[in-house]
Amino acid sequence: MSIHKIETVRRHVAAVTQMLLCNRTMKPGAAIIAGDALGIEGRLALAHQANVSGHDLVYLHFADTAEGYGLTTISIVVARDGICLGQTDCCLYLPKAGARAMILPQAHVRGLFRLSPGELLHIDRKPADAKDGIARARARLAKLVSRGVSVVGRAEINTYAHAACNGAPQSI
Repeated sequence: MSIHKIETVRRHVAAVTQMLLCNRTMKPGAAIIAGDALGIEGRLALAHQANVSGHDLVYLHFADTAEGYGLTTISIVVARDGICLGQTDCCLYLPKAGARAMILPQAHVRGLFRLSPGELLHIDRKPADAKDGIARARARLAKLVSRGVSVVGRAEINTYAHAACNGAPQSI
């Protein structure tokens, strides 16, 4: 992965962390990780990683697109009592009156998810303004990625080489 792509991923991880946590501090039990877009094997490895670590995971998928290299989608994996529940093709949702973004799964999935500092929480309702909230989240994310965000003292961002993960998702 090129230096430019690594910096793109780091900026997005910091911005998404800021959007999901606001001024809260990340605690053990949840993690935001990122890397190349995952196929079925990668999604299974992600579920295994969540189950073994006991952490709820937010995975940011990156790929080359017509607009350049960037965030394409979000997946989440929640490990509870030895069972992993996953949702793919999620996006960020930003409420009109709120500062904290949430993770909105596909339309057929019930509810949405909020990142508590140490776990993902399911909220059993869909927002009425989903399209507008997704647009607000995209605009806010673009602004934060562009200007850069510091999460020092609230979250730790590490870069690991893909080869060091033995084929598991690249973590940031």
